[in-house]
Amino acid sequence: MIDDIRELGLNGVGGVYLLWHGGLKPSWLVAGATEDLGHSFQELARDPDIREYDGRGGVFMSWSPIKGSFREGVVHFIAKHTNPTFECDFDSSEDPIPVLLPR
Repeated sequence: MIDDIRELGLNGVGGVYLLWHGGLKPSWLVAGATEDLGHSFQELARDPDIREYDGRGGVFMSWSPIKGSFREGVVHFIAKHTNPTFECDFDSSEDPIPVLLPR
């Protein structure tokens, strides 16, 4: 992950995110929605469970600013199609909203 998340200029930007790791057995790690991508990335960068994957090919992240009313549906779609390692917190009663996943 980026050492200084503040360089991204995402403080106060709401949206959705997806983390994954590379290496021999790459996998999706977690998806989520947030009112503040910068703050959420700082928290994820300090999470020992996420940091454990730094040595397994690195941790990568993708994000998109998404209007608040669509975030839960987007995360529902992402979680349903990536089967992340860690539980994703989203409102499963929201209909999944399709988006393009990182490749």
